[in-house]
Amino acid sequence: MKSKILIGLTGNIASGKSSVGKLLKENGLPVIEADRIGWEILERKEIMQEILDVFGDIVKDGKIDRKKLGNIVFSNKRKLKIFNALVHPPLLQKLKREIDKRSGKVIVVNAALIFEWEIEHWFDKIILVTAEKKKRIDRLLKNNLTRKEVIQRINSQMDEKEKIKKSDFIIENNGTFEELKKKTLDIIPLFPSTSSSSK
Repeated sequence: MKSKILIGLTGNIASGKSSVGKLLKENGLPVIEADRIGWEILERKEIMQEILDVFGDIVKDGKIDRKKLGNIVFSNKRKLKIFNALVHPPLLQKLKREIDKRSGKVIVVNAALIFEWEIEHWFDKIILVTAEKKKRIDRLLKNNLTRKEVIQRINSQMDEKEKIKKSDFIIENNGTFEELKKKTLDIIPLFPSTSSSSK
């Protein structure tokens, strides 16, 4: 019998993944935010120094400037690869420790790059939140990004069609928040119990 069931929550940028994570949390499920862990890693002095050595002065108010960093790594595949090599190993180590110390029958990990990190085998089930590309572009344009910056961020991630093939539950987020909420709540009873076997 498994002590806990791990649910991976993922989706490409501006899909609405974070909204689904909040809904799951509001309904009593513990949610670990990989994005939060990623930014905590970037605040480590040794990691910050390595980032500055590679990417130059991108510090604002003592912290890494997310927009500047994003503009650099999403416009240059080589630099994105370097960034990933610096940040992802300690991030995944910390994520694993966070999972291990959590108690509860079902634990959700909200992480945009589950498939890119090749950690899908960690999870018993994976939820993928999808949205039409045009809607995702429109959402990102409201975040003070240019169209070029938006497209660069979208193109940096694995194609949604590939992720659909690898996921257990698909939540399409092309409508209203109420529709998204209903789809999310409908999925919760489908999660396996702790007596289920891992996939």
